[in-house]
Amino acid sequence: MFYLFGAQLALFLSLILLSKKGKTSSDSILTVWLVSIGLYLVLCYFRITNLDFNYPFLLGVIFPFPLIQGPLLFLYISALTNQLARNKVLNFLHFLPALFSVLLFLPFYTLSSSDKILLFKNSGKGNETVMRINVFLILISGVIYIVWSLILLKRHKKNILNQFSNTDKINLKWLQYLIY
Repeated sequence: MFYLFGAQLALFLSLILLSKKGKTSSDSILTVWLVSIGLYLVLCYFRITNLDFNYPFLLGVIFPFPLIQGPLLFLYISALTNQLARNKVLNFLHFLPALFSVLLFLPFYTLSSSDKILLFKNSGKGNETVMRINVFLILISGVIYIVWSLILLKRHKKNILNQFSNTDKINLKWLQYLIY
């Protein structure tokens, strides 16, 4: 039930951001991130309640989602601190691990509905290597993007200290908490 509440909250906040006038690039990235979180939570709910067996096309869709969260956090912080790469292609390169995950599971995605259900009911027997690779990618990606985001925040704090004499009202502690 908490998954659905979280999904509703994320999607509601994304609707509020979509209706905002004068959106910045950080607003747009945050909107995409919130939609991603909302969809991920719905898929988690379906997986935990086995509802995804009623909709076999949803089986496995959840696998690359964790690989999207780190890049979106990083891009959001980059945009918020004016450190976002101007080259859009460079920004999209952050999603290569998620794309690799989709390609990794392509044989699974092409299975028939009954074969997908059978594979899930057998805890993925025969696909342990693919699952391990995906988990490894998720762990590595998570660590890299947390560290990278903290570096961006530290660099931004240093820039602020160099540009302003009074930094009492410039506090990005909330962003640091978000990273943690």
